Amino acid sequence: MDAPKFLILFLFAATVAWTRARPGLSSLRQGSSLKVEEESNFLVSPHGTFSSGFYKVGTNVSCYSIWYTKAVNKTVVWMANRDTPVSERRSKLALHRNGNLLLTDGVGSTVWSTNTLSNASMKFQLQLLETGNLVLINHIRGSSGRVLILPQIHSYHLSNLTRAQPWWP
Repeated sequence: MDAPKFLILFLFAATVAWTRARPGLSSLRQGSSLKVEEESNFLVSPHGTFSSGFYKVGTNVSCYSIWYTKAVNKTVVWMANRDTPVSERRSKLALHRNGNLLLTDGVGSTVWSTNTLSNASMKFQLQLLETGNLVLINHIRGSSGRVLILPQIHSYHLSNLTRAQPWWP
């Protein structure tokens, strides 16, 4: 095999291996959920700066959070349910078919919700942006538009932080 073909094949294989090795999900689609028991079940921003998933805050309890992915101590910048941590068994964040994003505890009680409801023609997905904002996006007949940035206060705090500044949620 001559050098150019080998180089192209090598670069392709390396790219495929790198994308498969990268943990996390790029989005959460309608009817899907992130489960607290599955540690690899979390969202990652496009360039991997932020991650969003369940963060352990005590013995057998977690909060749905956003954190800096590469921080040594998993620096958390936002928590959906910091005042009401959920059990590390059977709790989940689910994007329902009606567009409502719902965090439930181990017995199915609602802990946090976006209270978003839509008609059946809308298709939603949840994404974590490179800015650290968690967004719920709707897709209607080929066009897309951002519906909701979760939450607005998170956008304010995060835009005013630098990596060197401590901030406790």
